[in-house]
Amino acid sequence: MKKVFFVGADVSKEKIDFCFLTPVENAKPKFVSLPNEINTLKAYFQSFIKDDIYVVFEFTNNYHVPLQSALSDLQIKHSSLNPAKISHFLKHLTFQKSDVTDAYGLALYCKLFKAELNPSVYNHEYALIKSYNSTILLLSKIQTQLKNFKKSQDFVADADLSEIIKSLTVQVQKMQEKIKPILNGAAETMLQSFYARAQYSKSKRHKFYDAKAVELVEKIDYDFTAATNDSLMSYGVIARTLVFDELVKEFIDENPTCTVVNIACGLDTRFYRMDNGKVTWYNLDLPETVEVRNQIFAESGRVSNIGISATDSAWAKEIKADGNILFIIEGLSMYLTREDNAQMLRIIRENFDNAYVLMECLSKRWVAKENVEKSIQKTGAKFIFGADSFDDIKDIARGFRSVKDDDITRGMSAIFPVLKLINWLPIAHKLSQKILIFEKV
Repeated sequence: MKKVFFVGADVSKEKIDFCFLTPVENAKPKFVSLPNEINTLKAYFQSFIKDDIYVVFEFTNNYHVPLQSALSDLQIKHSSLNPAKISHFLKHLTFQKSDVTDAYGLALYCKLFKAELNPSVYNHEYALIKSYNSTILLLSKIQTQLKNFKKSQDFVADADLSEIIKSLTVQVQKMQEKIKPILNGAAETMLQSFYARAQYSKSKRHKFYDAKAVELVEKIDYDFTAATNDSLMSYGVIARTLVFDELVKEFIDENPTCTVVNIACGLDTRFYRMDNGKVTWYNLDLPETVEVRNQIFAESGRVSNIGISATDSAWAKEIKADGNILFIIEGLSMYLTREDNAQMLRIIRENFDNAYVLMECLSKRWVAKENVEKSIQKTGAKFIFGADSFDDIKDIARGFRSVKDDDITRGMSAIFPVLKLINWLPIAHKLSQKILIFEKV
């Protein structure tokens, strides 16, 4: 018979304090302290692989990586929690704060909210990128300091310092060559979309120009061959961009001081095309995706990036909004289960008034034909949800009313004017990607 454990892990640089709880009421918690070293952690948790065990810990820059790697290798379920969210929970406990009590609080959180947790997946390539970037940052700082020191000294041996600076430059270049924003599954699709917008902007007949994508695509060391060869995916991205841009601009024009929340933002650059100098903009995506975004973009001021799952209600507390608020859900719903889509809409409904939603949905007919977009199929992402109208999501969009059902046919017509001849056919609209527009009642 499997034993059940709810485990909280308080992670620090040198050690990790664990607390084990069981479903048995009034059972004493078990506390264990282990060195923060992957082989030690893996050896300890090896004995739990046949049990029903769930481990939670706070997301850190790097200290949690050995634990996450060990648990992933053993296929033990675990979640990295948003520090702000868990801090709010821990402060309501009556215990004096310590590593041990924090571990207990995390275990208690796991026991109480296990059903709501989103399992984390360790990505070795992503961790490697972070390591490379940290090293590059350090070497670049040293390089700058040496250059400044050299300028300030009258009697220093220039040749010696120049050689050191030259060596640092070479090392930075070598590491930069190794970096690739490698992401698994659906998160990788953001790169395909980003590239499609950049390439379209370079064409002579472009209907929009994504200057940011054009500028930055050259900085990404990534093999875009699949996206280049997948014209269907590219045309779909461009068509929906054209229609979404139109709808977002229309909303901002009517509500110039509004707040926009771009859910599953990826490497989207719509803010730079839509900014009126007044709008407040939030980009929301998974922590690993936002990390890559932060490596590529330098965003601040009226633009904020939030690294958290769209199904984790904690993100709502990060949004500061007065007045009307627009939620953009583009390129996401088809990768989520019906239950996850319901949870995402529930978060919006329960936390925001004056909410207006633009939600892209794949036609139900295309959900079963995910192989039509070869570049997306290559990432491992799967289409699992579709809707043809607001009526199809009524059960998961309670508390909202339909404004209108839209689609990307006019976006495709803008790319291929000849398609205007068949846009009057119902089948053209039925097969196209939908944009469901609805608002909170």
